[in-house]
Amino acid sequence: MVTPPDIGRSTEESRKPGTFRNWWKTHRVWIAGILTAVLTTVLGTVAVDALHGGVAWMGEPETPFSVTTRLNSGDWSCGQNYVVPRTPGTMPLPDAPGEEIQPDAWWKGLGAVDGDESTVEILPQGDSAKAVVLHDLEVVVTARRPPVRVGAAYRGGECGGGMTPRRFTADLDRTPPHVVPVPGKDVDADGDEIDIPAVDFPYKISDTDPEIFVFQASTRACDCSWHLLLTWSHSGRQGTLKIDASGHDFRTTPTKPLPHWWWTNGQTTWRRTAP
Repeated sequence: MVTPPDIGRSTEESRKPGTFRNWWKTHRVWIAGILTAVLTTVLGTVAVDALHGGVAWMGEPETPFSVTTRLNSGDWSCGQNYVVPRTPGTMPLPDAPGEEIQPDAWWKGLGAVDGDESTVEILPQGDSAKAVVLHDLEVVVTARRPPVRVGAAYRGGECGGGMTPRRFTADLDRTPPHVVPVPGKDVDADGDEIDIPAVDFPYKISDTDPEIFVFQASTRACDCSWHLLLTWSHSGRQGTLKIDASGHDFRTTPTKPLPHWWWTNGQTTWRRTAP
């Protein structure tokens, strides 16, 4: 135990030249002892926490897999609705930018919000041959606002069904939203289309066995901000990965009762259409 020296200095003594230097010489052993005791306690607590599965203040463990995400990844002629604060007379056509710009980024550059639904492709792949278990996918709604009522709803053409091996949906109007697996489609070795049954989590991935999840969130009642949480475990570690739009929540709003406009390849103007 470190016993502090007498610190009851007189006012007159404290005013003498060199007093601080003298005070430090007198007290430094005592201060060093206190700091050593504090550090020993903190480091001991960290060691115990580490032995019990991790140190909370160090944040989530490093993710042992990579994830690529794509939002509304169809081409220019796909039928995704967007709510844009523009009239048809001031709204450019989707074929204007060219191939170098991703369609969703082009729409968002106009201030667009996803209309009725948002589709997120999630492509996780392990960093090694050792399997990573993906336990659960959860949708978290962080804000519910009245639907957007400025501008109009725009979309381009119609899309084919596409290949969606692992497909999930969620109704953002439910509290809380529930992620539901739904049947998907794939192709076999002969190139024939086959149906894939609905399969819920968990899944396993590795460096040679990735997955493709297609998640679709929809709303008919709110201008919703939301993100996804993917829970995983690997070699005795576990964590939760947040999936969002480059650090921002996804956002989806209904398109009714806004006017709807439609464009497809070859058209030179927007055309009014039914919702």
